[in-house]
Amino acid sequence: MLKRKLFMRRLGQLFFCFYSFVHLHAQDQNLFVKYFKYTKANNTKDFYEQWYTKNEVIIRAMTVYDVDEITVQENGKFIKTRDTIRYKREFDKFRNELFQEGNKSQPILVREHNSNVVKKIKPLNNTTYFIYDTLAQLQGWKITNELDNILNYSCQKAIIDYKGRQYAAWFTTQLPFTGGPNNFRNLPEMILKVEDSNKDISYTAVHIEMPYKEELIPDIRVTGKVVSQLEFEKIIEKTNLETMKKMYNMMNNGN
Repeated sequence: MLKRKLFMRRLGQLFFCFYSFVHLHAQDQNLFVKYFKYTKANNTKDFYEQWYTKNEVIIRAMTVYDVDEITVQENGKFIKTRDTIRYKREFDKFRNELFQEGNKSQPILVREHNSNVVKKIKPLNNTTYFIYDTLAQLQGWKITNELDNILNYSCQKAIIDYKGRQYAAWFTTQLPFTGGPNNFRNLPEMILKVEDSNKDISYTAVHIEMPYKEELIPDIRVTGKVVSQLEFEKIIEKTNLETMKKMYNMMNNGN
């Protein structure tokens, strides 16, 4: 019995040393994870691109529009078409324009490791705004014995009740950072998949790079104006009103 206790204690010490080594080693590495976000009854493809650096995680949401029909001009007439082969260039151009326009207003989120404070970097009207928010703690994960394999990484399942839903997450100990898609976190290691019990929403890792190419990381070293979420909502409301007034004046002047 004594030998068993000594063995278990020694095993725990070895695990602690390995865990400490992995996280100490992570300080000299970086990691990129791209997640696909599935939402039921959504005709867009949403992704979360996340860069893990020595001190922080940088999150950028991206939307890709799934367009199956466009309007083109042919022989002086406008026609609707689904021919993605003949009009591949037109489809690509239209999708790219939607992509650029749809993601122009998406903020970049920055959060220090093990912090619940997130900074949103949001450009609007030639001004960059910094909006700070405090995230939910996301404590109370229950780790189960269920296992899975995602992108060739061994993962273990954990569950949590959050905002009236039950979520299941699969995390791996084979990556030297902790975190997860969007703001899911606070498990022992990196979360590669999250889904709610009804499967109405899910995030799944589809690409991992370690290390990533430094030139691909978003530039967050910008100057900006610090505002609260409420102040920023008022700025957006004012901007929308001014835009509507301009459109109204243009229509009246046109008549």
